[in-house]
Amino acid sequence: MRAGPFSICDRPRRIEDAAEAQIFAVGHVGARDLPIGCAWSVENGQSLYFAIGATLEALTNRYLHRLIERSLRIAIGHRFETTINAGLIGYGPAFNMGRLHAEAIIAQTGMKTVAVCDLDSARTRQSQSELAGRFEVFDRVEDLLARDMVDLVIVILPHHLHVETCIAASKAGKHVMTEKPFFITLDEADRMIAAAADSGTLLTCFHNRRWDADFLQMLSVIHSGEIGEPFHADAATGTYQIPPAWWRADKQISGGVLYDWGAYCIMWTGY
Repeated sequence: MRAGPFSICDRPRRIEDAAEAQIFAVGHVGARDLPIGCAWSVENGQSLYFAIGATLEALTNRYLHRLIERSLRIAIGHRFETTINAGLIGYGPAFNMGRLHAEAIIAQTGMKTVAVCDLDSARTRQSQSELAGRFEVFDRVEDLLARDMVDLVIVILPHHLHVETCIAASKAGKHVMTEKPFFITLDEADRMIAAAADSGTLLTCFHNRRWDADFLQMLSVIHSGEIGEPFHADAATGTYQIPPAWWRADKQISGGVLYDWGAYCIMWTGY
């Protein structure tokens, strides 16, 4: 049901008993994520409530219109005709990204995690203990890609492995989403894009930091004009610690810190 991010100036009303409802829309208000759209089951259907929509700006916002339209469709019984079945390629321990992706997919209406692939059998066993629902596990990418039930693959691998894995998935007819960074060299990007275009499948890059609460609050302050027109912005990441001995410290594998966290800094300042 994602309608895309949008900003409106309104007086949001607090939904007091949202814990008992199905929350389908969340807004960033006062540096906090608050429910702005909820549904409750009633005897003959569903009751919908929106916490926004009191001002003219809100009522004329096309994204809010889209959200209301889709919500009404669900309330009158419209359901997704198909389910997007996702497979994870990589469930490694770094930051629990495999688990986070799988749980986010499971939480979405119309999506399902159906497969997990990792070279380390301990990690696939871990996925079976952490994730709800039934899914298959694999230790070879080729075996996962051969499964017709998988519509979408999420590539959560060291950065230098993105290119060949994404190309293989595209050639297998799968839609592909890869963790950032998308690629290490421009040639890799061209090859990945060409493979997806040839197969007529989706190829995209996951970039979750667009939804960080501190970043969204910063954007809200800037767009409101509260601090005037910004003329300079700094964005940086780093510590005084010695880099750990793992693949992210190897530039041939990760592309270096500019690829790893630089993508976030460029995005933050670019907005």
